[in-house]
Amino acid sequence: MDARAPTPAEILFDAAWFPDNVDFSRNTFGFVQTNRETLSRQPFLDSRWDRSPLPRVDIPISTVIAATEHRPRPQVNFIWHTAFCCSTLLSRCLDIPGANLALKEPQILILLAEAKRAGQRGLPNAVFDTALNFLT
Repeated sequence: MDARAPTPAEILFDAAWFPDNVDFSRNTFGFVQTNRETLSRQPFLDSRWDRSPLPRVDIPISTVIAATEHRPRPQVNFIWHTAFCCSTLLSRCLDIPGANLALKEPQILILLAEAKRAGQRGLPNAVFDTALNFLT
């Protein structure tokens, strides 16, 4: 018997679903089902991370924003850096189960930065706020 597919609300409020993509041509956020250990083990969470074995769901951006717009704004900490400065080593030092999960170059932030740099029209700040909310 096939398992029932999770609803968008179930995905959006389940920490096992990690936001890994935003597709402006399809107006969707993409989520993969994973766990803390898998995220921590990845050297980078960008296009080099093989997500192919993970369950994937795409949800309309408007649905995600509407479902999460009343969440309190999370505290997010970043380490901004240039390339080749030992940031991967530093993130490994800061990755402490139960205290902190260091996300190394998440693909969704790269895509949002590229969209902003390209002058993506009609890109509301809520998309950025929503993505950051899921990364906490």
